[in-house]
Amino acid sequence: MENTSKPLDEAPLVIQGENCRATLHLHIGHLDAFGELYRGLKKKNRFVPSPDAQRLVAELLDFARSYRSTKISGGSRFFRARINPTQTLTDYRPLPRTQMSASPSDFTEAGRLNPEGIPYLYVASDPDTAVAEVRPWVGAHVTVAGIKTNQDIEIIDFTNETPVGRFPGANFPGSESGAEMIWRELLTYTMSMPLQPKHSVSYVPTQYFAEVLKAKGFGGVKYKSSLNPKGFNIAIFDPATGRVTSTWLITVTSVTYTYIRAKQRPRR
Repeated sequence: MENTSKPLDEAPLVIQGENCRATLHLHIGHLDAFGELYRGLKKKNRFVPSPDAQRLVAELLDFARSYRSTKISGGSRFFRARINPTQTLTDYRPLPRTQMSASPSDFTEAGRLNPEGIPYLYVASDPDTAVAEVRPWVGAHVTVAGIKTNQDIEIIDFTNETPVGRFPGANFPGSESGAEMIWRELLTYTMSMPLQPKHSVSYVPTQYFAEVLKAKGFGGVKYKSSLNPKGFNIAIFDPATGRVTSTWLITVTSVTYTYIRAKQRPRR
């Protein structure tokens, strides 16, 4: 079959500094393919991306396998949190351990990385991140659980932004592949960008990437927390590889917001 997809060509961007000159290669074809993939999965082809988008996914997978694969050792400890469904003034008990793992398939809603009906075990690097991820209110009772992995898990790390390519003799990133540029500038942000949970269709592109990685034998995805910049999250594809070892109850006493003033656009 003849390959009719357009080449993923480059456009050079020259950056002139006071003591250096760098040429960054913006891969226009890759940018187009990523846009086609991202928009297409949400609004056009939910399960079968275009040929250009599929070729980009293959490049991204090769890049991930070579440069972003890491291992979680068995016995590693992480954390989960859940707002207690019943908020009483007298019942100060944490939820039972059986309710602190992944939900059963019949009750699994779509999440950042899992499709509806397919449970993943979401864990956080620390208790603060776990609590922030459930968006509690002041006065809320929240159960926090310690989770331990019971075997080694090979995952893909979307928090690692260390560049792979470099200019010869230079000490700054550059000369990177189109896949690396898309990975660093777009895909890592897509994996952790703030989203409203009710807008489940916005999760479709990240769910797609998770399914691709799972099909290739990886056991999970590590990504930055959008609610706690100091922490990270891991979505473990097989919930059975993590077990709840302890639970405790907390009461949220304050919530802090930081913000910037939005720029107003002139009315037409």
